[in-house]
Amino acid sequence: MQALRQGSLFADVLQANWRHQLNLYKIVSFYEKEDEHHVRVVPRASAVIGLPGDMENQVGLDASHSEICRFDPSNLTDMDNYEKVQGNFKELYMGALEKKGEMLPDPPKGALEVRLEALRADQTYHADSPNVGTGTDEQRPELSSQPPSQVQLYYYIPNRRVRSFKGREDILSRIDEAFSIGRGPRIAVLQGMGGQGKSQIALEYCHRKRNNPYTAIFWVDATSESTVIGSFQPISEHIKKPTDHLHDSSARIAFVLRAFTSWSTSWLMVFDNYDDPDAFPNVKDFIPESEFGAILVTGRHADAGTLVVEHSSNHIELDGLEKEAALDLLIEQSETKEPDVEEAEKIVERLGYHPLAITQAGAYIRKRKIALCKFLDDYRRRRKTILENTPPLTQYRKKLGEAERETSLNVFTTWELTFEQLQSQVTEDGVEIRILTLFAFFDNKDISEDFFARYAGKESHTEFEKPSEWLERFMDNNHQWDSELFRDVLVRLKDLSLLQAFAQEVDGPLIKDWIQLRIQKVDHWDNTLVAATLVSQKLAGCRCNGQFDLPLSAKQSILLHVIAQEENYEISLPSQRTVHLSQNRFVKYMNAQQWFAKFLRSMGLYDRAAILFERVKAGRGIALGPEHIDTLTSIGDLAGVFALQELWQKAEKLQMQVVKIHKRVLGEEHPVTLIIMGNLATNFLRQGQLKEAEKLQMQVMKICKRVLGEEHPDTLTSMSNLASVFSKQTQWKEAEKLQMQVMKIRKRVLGEEHPSTLISMSNVASIFWKQTQWKEAEKLQMQVMKLRKRVLGEEHPDTLASMSNLAFLNEHNGRHDEAIPLMKDVVELRTKTIGPDHPDTVRAVDGLNALLKI
Repeated sequence: MQALRQGSLFADVLQANWRHQLNLYKIVSFYEKEDEHHVRVVPRASAVIGLPGDMENQVGLDASHSEICRFDPSNLTDMDNYEKVQGNFKELYMGALEKKGEMLPDPPKGALEVRLEALRADQTYHADSPNVGTGTDEQRPELSSQPPSQVQLYYYIPNRRVRSFKGREDILSRIDEAFSIGRGPRIAVLQGMGGQGKSQIALEYCHRKRNNPYTAIFWVDATSESTVIGSFQPISEHIKKPTDHLHDSSARIAFVLRAFTSWSTSWLMVFDNYDDPDAFPNVKDFIPESEFGAILVTGRHADAGTLVVEHSSNHIELDGLEKEAALDLLIEQSETKEPDVEEAEKIVERLGYHPLAITQAGAYIRKRKIALCKFLDDYRRRRKTILENTPPLTQYRKKLGEAERETSLNVFTTWELTFEQLQSQVTEDGVEIRILTLFAFFDNKDISEDFFARYAGKESHTEFEKPSEWLERFMDNNHQWDSELFRDVLVRLKDLSLLQAFAQEVDGPLIKDWIQLRIQKVDHWDNTLVAATLVSQKLAGCRCNGQFDLPLSAKQSILLHVIAQEENYEISLPSQRTVHLSQNRFVKYMNAQQWFAKFLRSMGLYDRAAILFERVKAGRGIALGPEHIDTLTSIGDLAGVFALQELWQKAEKLQMQVVKIHKRVLGEEHPVTLIIMGNLATNFLRQGQLKEAEKLQMQVMKICKRVLGEEHPDTLTSMSNLASVFSKQTQWKEAEKLQMQVMKIRKRVLGEEHPSTLISMSNVASIFWKQTQWKEAEKLQMQVMKLRKRVLGEEHPDTLASMSNLAFLNEHNGRHDEAIPLMKDVVELRTKTIGPDHPDTVRAVDGLNALLKI
């Protein structure tokens, strides 16, 4: 006991060795929690060592003192405790294997060595000597600014490195490259959204670079100036000599900066969680100036990149994991044996290749022992539960605020930290949060500013929802859209990595989930309605002559947003009753859905279009009544899609229903009734019911002539349709006579270059063709094609139809060499304008293949 008394030589040697080697140990302390079921016997302070910072992992167990080491397999609480204990033991074991063969460094020489040498020389030193190790005000030694020369390694980093580090080799290489550029201290910045693994990458880098090339590696919590000062305290304790006396934080900061400035070997310091540069702008004051130094900074805010403004390549922005690494992580975390790789790929893609989200998904799958193919169904129903679940023993931890202990993080908590930071920086009206929230109701790519500008500047909103008042923030004094104001908001969102992450394919879907789940149901519905209005109004503004006048790339971009609106509908509409949605707003939402259905139909996505037209029909039927003109229009549109799908009987049933209602409500001779009757006759024709088609079409034509006049556009359409019936019946002369009559009237009334006139000319050419009058047909079709190219443009669907017809006429007339190039042009242009999978493109490809076989 005398040897162990405080101040004895033996006790001081033990203490010095312990302090020096402490950073090499992985220490886990278990303590009993106190609640209504358990009375704490051993206080937490006695059960744990109480080391500073991250040097000790303290784990609370839901057990009493007598039960803390007993685990009943039938008791869920016991098994949760067992999982915590087993996981920590496994981590210690794996860490020990990694360190196998490593030698602990010798403790630094100092006053203890002097005392030991004195003892060996039979000299007597007393522990209470005022001149040894303690000093007095008059005899205090000068603080050392040199690192202890005999110490081979300092390694002071948190004990939360994941053992199963996946991927990121490219990022680790970029850090190496950053530390090879310019004069020291060399700085690299890792920036990205929470949960992307910035700290884990830094920990892995430290682990790999330990000893080579860095003899000293230290970790600094850079959340704020106070956390940096707090981190410098243990660093100073590790590197100081026993004769160095540091009485306050200022002395410690000065000592650490001076020591690392004069350090003679390579060292690395990690500044972790530098997330708020605005609140901590003087971080450079804590970076030692040294040619041998390397500084690795992690943070969410883009302004962290100002630390490396002279070397922009040193600003490394993190995306999601590589696909293979993401799959490996999911399979390992879920402990799935013989995994379905295709299902695993779907999961990691839906989770945006986000490391923390994949880790949580893996834990969810493992705990519930579900197959990979079942996970996405669970995710659709329980997104919030899964994303808020914190896996046990997670290495994703962080100190929040002024808390002493670290908090385990999940996807939601990491992003809520960013959101809280945004809330502290927004303008008074919070428009940044409104914009970010609204973005979550679009697809995450290509959200055009034009959506907002067109919507906010619209003067008439009878068909669409009126713009939200907050959007007026972006209008100037002349009520014109101000792009600069809008972009100012986007810059603030980019600074916090929110906008970049949202726009990426990797993180975007997950960020959308988070934003949508964090808002109230009523706000969800409001944003759903506004987003639908923005997209539908864009479509309405691009509609011209029955076509959406947009390049294919723009159509494909809008298509993604239309699909996103359908996802919003599936989530929002079931709750619309609970938010007291007015009939007026619901009808306007149905108007938006009608535009989406028309657009999907134009893109050849007939199945999707049918679903939406059915939805609009049902919605308008409830809100407006089954005989309202808008409801009947929806029914007619649905019948038209059924016809495009060649579902003739379903189309006929709807058309018969609409005709009966129109006859009863509007009368048999109303123009709309006549159009519907004509559509029904065309459906008869397509089903081969030629007698029924002729009878009904003849009736429509006669009424049109009498009520509307012989030269009315609807009358001419009915005559042309009747000619088609004659043609189907091989009554060529009657068909030709009627089509020639329509063509002449249209030329005289509308002009030769009018689209309707050109349709008539093409119909006459078709009659010539069916009568094997190849040359006459080719001459007229060539004229139609040239006029359409000039009037409508080469890429218009009608122009491409003329080119296709002409290609086959060239073949019939023996000009095979002209037919093939022309048909290839048709395929190329259809692929360019409507995509390779559109039914019209597929038909063009089939036509080309047929010509090539001749």
